[in-house]
Amino acid sequence: MREDRHVPIFDGHAHVGWGMEPEFLVALMDRYGIDLALTSNLSTENDSVSNQVMVEITERYPRLRGLAWCNPAKRENSVSDVEPFFRDKRLVGMKLHPSLHLYSVEDPLLVPYMALCQEYDVPAQFHTAPDEFCNPRLMLELARRHPRVKIVMLHMNLGNQDSDNDAAIETAREAPNIYLDTSWVPSEKVIKAVSEIGCERVLFGTDAPVASFFKTGDHEHYDHYFLYNAIPLQQPPFIRTLRSSLSLIEYEHVMHLNAKRIYRL
Repeated sequence: MREDRHVPIFDGHAHVGWGMEPEFLVALMDRYGIDLALTSNLSTENDSVSNQVMVEITERYPRLRGLAWCNPAKRENSVSDVEPFFRDKRLVGMKLHPSLHLYSVEDPLLVPYMALCQEYDVPAQFHTAPDEFCNPRLMLELARRHPRVKIVMLHMNLGNQDSDNDAAIETAREAPNIYLDTSWVPSEKVIKAVSEIGCERVLFGTDAPVASFFKTGDHEHYDHYFLYNAIPLQQPPFIRTLRSSLSLIEYEHVMHLNAKRIYRL
């Protein structure tokens, strides 16, 4: 018989900025019982300003923990502007989006940012997708160049029906410092990842509240995880499927223990 007890939920992949107010994110968290969200500020300002605003938001909303939003390709940004946030432990990780900012993870501009993550032992989250910027092959090479940096592959190679989540799982199998995030990934692929690379390297994340804020239908963001499957919607609910398919300890690792450990929350 499965033990029935409350399991905390940490959303490892959330946002503010671009008009998405923190109040909106927190309201969604309240509605679905999300205990904590790792959040980056998708501001159009430079990284230093964006990250200072993120710190101020976390001071107002303790259930949000800040990630440093970094764009190495933008000339006015510098890794030296990010370092104080990690030194003073005001932010707990780094978020990078090569597809949005149009640089490859092979670009030498990224090297000092990875060195900073290693120095302060903070994870580096990367949007990943089947493109020329951050596909699984490039992420594997990045992980091998920086074996002491914890790298989180958001979306598992952009988790939609047309992408190859298996390629992300294979990448993680070959690089022990790679972790996988569940945002927009079918539940069966998350279960496969847990089976093949272990429950300690898969983290629950949702991309909140992007789907709600830029929605084209009537669904609130977390509906995609609690009332439906993330992809496709016709399958049983994502959370219910994970809870019934994984052991309790596996489920706990995915839903909160891994984030608590690697981000030192």
